[in-house]
Amino acid sequence: MNSAAAILLLIVAGSLKNDNFTNLSLFVINHYDTIQEYTLRRFARESFTSLSSISDFIDILGFADFAEFKSYISQTNRIRLLSLDNEFRKPDSYPRLLKQISRYSPDLNPSEIKGTLRRISDEIHAHRRVFLLGAGNPNSLFLEFQISMLMMGKPVISRMTTRNIDLDLRDIGSDDLVILTSFSGTYINIYPERKQRLSRIANLAVITAGTGLKMPNASLELVLPDSDYTSAVHLNLISALNLLLYEYITDYGSDRFSSL
Repeated sequence: MNSAAAILLLIVAGSLKNDNFTNLSLFVINHYDTIQEYTLRRFARESFTSLSSISDFIDILGFADFAEFKSYISQTNRIRLLSLDNEFRKPDSYPRLLKQISRYSPDLNPSEIKGTLRRISDEIHAHRRVFLLGAGNPNSLFLEFQISMLMMGKPVISRMTTRNIDLDLRDIGSDDLVILTSFSGTYINIYPERKQRLSRIANLAVITAGTGLKMPNASLELVLPDSDYTSAVHLNLISALNLLLYEYITDYGSDRFSSL
C-alpha cells in the first residue's frame, strides 16, 4: 500500500533511534485524525521541530510541500474507506476467512476464534493507543491493519524488528493496549528483560503458536497450531480482524474522512 500512513508507519517500525524523521512520523500518527487542521507553523510548534527540518522531512517523503502531504493523506483515506466498505458489504467475506482458518487449523474452535477476534477488536476500540510488538507480523497486511486503526482514531505504533527494548516499550501507559505476536517465543526468550517489562503491562493481548508464551498478565492469548500453515492462519486472522474494525471505522471515520 503506497500511502502516506504506510510510509510513516514503516519509518517508525524500522527506527532504532529517536531522530527527527521518527519523531515527526510519530507526531503525525498520534494526530492522524486532526492533521488536516494543522498549518505548517502549528505543526512545527507543537512537534518542537524547525521549519527547515519539516521541509526536509516532507521532501524525503516525496511531497512538494506540507499542503500536498495533507492532501495525499486525505486522498488515500477516501480510497481506503471505499475499499473497506466494498469488502464489508460482501456477505461471504468474514465467513470465508473463518473457513480458511478452520481449514488450516482444524483443532481450533471456530466459535472461540470468533469470540477472541471480537474481544481484540473491542479492546482496540476501548484503549487510547495500540502498540504492536513482535516479529511475526507480515508487513504488507499488517500495514492495512494499522491504517484501519488510524482511521478509527487510534494512534498505532509498531515495533516488529527492533532489538532496542527502550524503544519497544517506551511511553506505554495504563490506557494503552499492547498486542504481541510471537510464534517462536524468540521475541522474549532471547531478551529476558523484555518478558520482565511485558509482565508489568496492564493491557496485553498475545498471538502465539505451539505451547504459547504463558504471560500471566495477558488479558487474552490466542494460541495457533505450530505447523507449516501458521503464517497462513495468521494472515487470515488479521484479515478477519480488519473487517471487524470496519464498524468502528465507519462510526468514527466516515464523516471525518469521506468528504475530505
